[in-house]
Amino acid sequence: MWITRFASNTLPTVQPIQEIGLGLANNGLVSLPDGGLHDAYGSDQAPVTLPYRITLQSEVYGTGSTSVRANVNAIRALHGARGDLVRKQTLTAGERETAEARLQTIGIPRGAGNVQYVPIRLDFQVLEWPWKGTSHSISTGFNTSGTLSLICANDGNATVNDPVITITATSTAMYGATIKVTGASDLRWAGTLATDAALVIDCGARTITNDGADAYSELTLGADHAQSDWIKIPSGSATLTITRTGGTNTSTVAVVYRDGWA
Repeated sequence: MWITRFASNTLPTVQPIQEIGLGLANNGLVSLPDGGLHDAYGSDQAPVTLPYRITLQSEVYGTGSTSVRANVNAIRALHGARGDLVRKQTLTAGERETAEARLQTIGIPRGAGNVQYVPIRLDFQVLEWPWKGTSHSISTGFNTSGTLSLICANDGNATVNDPVITITATSTAMYGATIKVTGASDLRWAGTLATDAALVIDCGARTITNDGADAYSELTLGADHAQSDWIKIPSGSATLTITRTGGTNTSTVAVVYRDGWA
């Protein structure tokens, strides 16, 4: 794969050398008084410690020193900027995955012979993990039982923990909702969702709004909740079981997220 864009700007990819590995995995180890260790992640896969560094090397060309200077200055203007890095499977492929990053340092070791080109090194601090791939948007209405199951596919190779779940009441107000993933998640919201209002649960930001107003205090984690994240969608899929209290079978649920890529 090749990283080709940053903050909507095309990056130089002439004679590229790119470090596209991952950062240090957070080991989650805690020293115990008896000299032993406790692994906070147990048998779970540990997340990448953020931020981590990605270095890109290339050459910036021009038709002469003035042209080279203009092209280099365009890159220098991005120093310190924050935006999405975009990587592709090949230099000519369509855009594939993105991750938010900050351009921290720019190295330009110019020599006397660098008239029509100069080598350049860009050091980025990557601020999120995993990289984001194809978008998914799943929406459906409740059935008459008040409970529905949504299969959320993740076609990437890394777990996603930031889906946004929107529950909208129609015809009749809703007085609570439970969202479960067997063996992992048990979110219970107890509040009043008025007719045509939307309850928005942002699992990445860990926020809840009811018709735009903060509703975090009305959320509790049930006895079956077994992880620090609210909802995880591992590589493959996760099945969300959502139960409403009140409302009607025309009330809807929408889940929006993107594939996760390491």
